[in-house]
Amino acid sequence: THLPLDGFPSAAGPEALCRHDNSLPRPCPTEQLSPSHPPLAACLGSDVDVQLQLAVPQPGRYALVVEYANEDAPQEVGAAVHTPQRAPQQGALTFHPCPYSALCRATAL
Repeated sequence: THLPLDGFPSAAGPEALCRHDNSLPRPCPTEQLSPSHPPLAACLGSDVDVQLQLAVPQPGRYALVVEYANEDAPQEVGAAVHTPQRAPQQGALTFHPCPYSALCRATAL
């Protein structure tokens, strides 16, 4: 069991926008693995850009925590955080195989 993230700014899978092969952003398809799982953005294929908007209470350093399910080989993905009047901050997330009944977490600083 993971520590709860209640009280921290968050965004959910159904709020995600996906861009495939440089197309216009559209709502991501979602998938609910079981009744106990929340709806997740389903990122299938390659060259998928997932966008989420998230308001934070004040400028500063944050950790990006992504909850995921992955039945495939490990996947390394880039993450970019865009803040008004600042250069984008780049990071990386690794989605390891996660065949468990609970979602796994990946973190980028």
